Amino acid sequence: MAAFNRGIENEILISNYARALHHREADIALRNFRPTDTKLVARKIRDERVHLYATPAYLECLGNPTTLGDLSRANYLGFNRAPDLREHLNSLGLTLTPLNFPVLTENHLMLWELVKQGAGNGLMMESVGDAEPGVQRVLSEIEPFLMPKWFVSRREVQTSRRVRVVFDMVWEGLGGGRG
Repeated sequence: MAAFNRGIENEILISNYARALHHREADIALRNFRPTDTKLVARKIRDERVHLYATPAYLECLGNPTTLGDLSRANYLGFNRAPDLREHLNSLGLTLTPLNFPVLTENHLMLWELVKQGAGNGLMMESVGDAEPGVQRVLSEIEPFLMPKWFVSRREVQTSRRVRVVFDMVWEGLGGGRG
C-alpha cells in the first residue's frame, strides 16, 4: 500500500460496531455485511474463509476433542453480545449457551490475542490463523465460515477528490476485489 498522504488525516478505528457513515462518523469502512443504506457506495472485496482456532494446550485441556459434541463444553471467544456465532455453531450440532462465551470483545486483535494465549476457541481468517504457529484449527472437518468483506463509503466518494484518493488507494491495497 502506498504511503499515506500528509495532507489527509487518517484515523483507523477497529471495532465491530458499524459506524454510521452518513452521520460522518467515518468516510470509509470495511464491513462484514452489505449495507442497505442507499446513501452509501459498496464494493465487495471477497469472501474470506474463516475457521475456529485454539492452542494445542487448550484443546488438550478439553481432552483433545474429536467430535462436535466434545466441543459443547469448550469456551468460545466472541464479538459483542450478538448470538450469531453461537446460533451458527449450534446449527452444526453443538449445544452452546451464553455460558460458553465467557469473553466478548469488539476488537478482533484482542480476540485473536486471547485465542493465542489459550483462553478458548475463536474465529479467524484462514490466511491469518493457518500462518500462526501457536494455534491450530479446531476439528478441521468443520466447514469454513464464509465471511463477506465489503468496502463502503458515502456517495461523496464520487464527488470529493480527497475522499476518492484515499478510497482508491485503500481499495487497491486490499486487492481491488481480487481473491
